[in-house]
Amino acid sequence: MVSESPNGNKIIEGFFYNRSGHHYCIPEPDPVLIYFHTAYSNWKVIKDREKALFDKLKEPIINESVSNELYNHFAVCMGFATTLFICLEAFINSLIPDDYVYKEVNKSSTVIYNKDQVQFLSFDLKWTKVIKEVTGKDLKDSAPMRQFITNLKEFRNMIVHTKMKSEGMTPYDYLFKKALDFKYEQTLHATRDYINFYKPGYLVECDCGIDF
Repeated sequence: MVSESPNGNKIIEGFFYNRSGHHYCIPEPDPVLIYFHTAYSNWKVIKDREKALFDKLKEPIINESVSNELYNHFAVCMGFATTLFICLEAFINSLIPDDYVYKEVNKSSTVIYNKDQVQFLSFDLKWTKVIKEVTGKDLKDSAPMRQFITNLKEFRNMIVHTKMKSEGMTPYDYLFKKALDFKYEQTLHATRDYINFYKPGYLVECDCGIDF
């Protein structure tokens, strides 16, 4: 990760790592950028392979080729949802100052959380209250963006807490229908816009001729 010193010089943060007796100094990447890039890469696969999947599903027989296409497709769908959500949570946690405290006021008591404890609070609390306190910015007028992120959280929870359901045609049809109907591109853009709202210019398109 890159930070700036008081005199304006860039500081590249890194750590030492010992492998087979050799000491390496490894510059630390930004996890938020890694997670976003991973989700973006998954979206590219989904976008490029979705037509091939449905072309194969038109075939009268479900053979090994169709089965492989299904497994590969749903794997990248699940990867997209989980890594993009992780990207959001890592970003929010990264904005919390070291001296920040969150106060939860009840009728009979006040509970105080320091930075380490705040990072373990629920995502809903952090992305509605904590980030507003930390940044002084409020997304209340950005309903479409909020809805895409809410849908992402719902999809991610379906994956992380996968449950068998008896009311569907199959135990997991609710999950795979969600994966087939999910708005991947719009959610990716909403996440980018959400992050850039709080930290302008943090996620920008690559100047090398490749998206993002």
